[in-house]
Amino acid sequence: MKIEIGESLTYSYLKHIEGCRIVQTNWKTSGNWVTTEFEKEQSKLFFNKVKKSSVFDDIFKNSTFEQLLKQAEIDVLGINTAENTVYGIDVAFHSAGINYGSKEETTDRIIKKIFRTIFVMQTYFSEYDKFESIFITPKVNPATQTLIDKAINQAKEIILDENIRIDFIANDRFYNEIVTPVVDNIKNENDTSELFARAVKLLQLDKKGRLNIDKTHMPEKKSSTNKRTVNGMKIGQFVQHVFRDAFEKGLISLNQIRNLQELQYSIDTFNSRYEVLRTKNKKIKDENGRNRYYTSELYCGDYYLTSQWVEQQWDHLLKWLSSIGYEVNEGEWNENEQTLLTKCVNKKNYLTPTEDIEAEETNNLGMDENNLVPNDTRNNFIVSQNILGNGNIIQVTFINGGTHDGERYIYDHDKLVEACRVHLHQNPTWNNVGNYTSSNNIPGWAMITGLIKKIK
Repeated sequence: MKIEIGESLTYSYLKHIEGCRIVQTNWKTSGNWVTTEFEKEQSKLFFNKVKKSSVFDDIFKNSTFEQLLKQAEIDVLGINTAENTVYGIDVAFHSAGINYGSKEETTDRIIKKIFRTIFVMQTYFSEYDKFESIFITPKVNPATQTLIDKAINQAKEIILDENIRIDFIANDRFYNEIVTPVVDNIKNENDTSELFARAVKLLQLDKKGRLNIDKTHMPEKKSSTNKRTVNGMKIGQFVQHVFRDAFEKGLISLNQIRNLQELQYSIDTFNSRYEVLRTKNKKIKDENGRNRYYTSELYCGDYYLTSQWVEQQWDHLLKWLSSIGYEVNEGEWNENEQTLLTKCVNKKNYLTPTEDIEAEETNNLGMDENNLVPNDTRNNFIVSQNILGNGNIIQVTFINGGTHDGERYIYDHDKLVEACRVHLHQNPTWNNVGNYTSSNNIPGWAMITGLIKKIK
């Protein structure tokens, strides 16, 4: 079977970086498969939602839902069984830059592939909770990239589901987020079926540099796995582990168990759309028939634990664990999380991922409020793609009754986004929703820039 080098790279990426236990290249459906209406229900709803949108109403005008399923093909499909997540990645390698015709035609084709991959995964893997559809390519020209990025953001506004992630990764991001992490993590792997990994090891044997590979045009090496892990566990697996462990250690009291069954408490504490725990006599599926709780075991004695955990809930989870006396060793955080996540600019003093940041004395203003004149007042910290470029000077006054209640801060929104672009580029909320907001405090990655001033 013919295997392209791009598909082999993606295979290694899903296996070694995303932790997929099951990976297949050139995934296709079988004509003998029978799909029920129940299996197609979610994907059909999503398909109709896309067709009815004013932005993408034309891209499927000549295709029916059933035709899309019959044509289903995904370059590389991976399943992370621990996180209950399915990945579908399409990859294209055009040495002159990806080109399917005009810039508009190229954009439409890529977006169509991304949408179709979601439809397919929702249909054939409906028992899984999360889906990621990604298109990757090493090279795209800037004008086309701009159109694709705009379309991706418009698509995210239509999706509006934290369990579905889409992305387009090209140019520097392709090397920083796909190639470099793979190269860094295959040193001790010896699977001869991984063509890309074998090619890398062959090049690494050339200690004298006889191949004379020109590295002057390669992007700066910045390995990034994009996602937090503790002891190799992503958030879904970590949640299951710590709820077992904390309960066995007697740290989850009966009062906590009662609280964890309350929706409002779950929203306020974990930013969860579902009660963290549910009794066995309650439904564990949502109104669309999707399972929202782990079913393989019961937690905290006799309760179902919600399976709906996403990246932006890490800080909420860790803060709650700290409140019940459960310790997470900082050394267990992956290196990327301890450095890149908290380093917006080139500073020497890094902060831990879970730390609530008090304003440093050097960031205080004795206001003398003429340094920055606010034109946007809020009760929550925010950075948003929707207001980027509008020149917003935001003044925040926290009124949540918490640790920072009554404190005021001020910052230049656009300058802060520019300073934090490295972190924001790794932030799922920024990528999927287009903003990041907090009604509790100023996050550490923003405060460390020195651009946010506390008003005395």
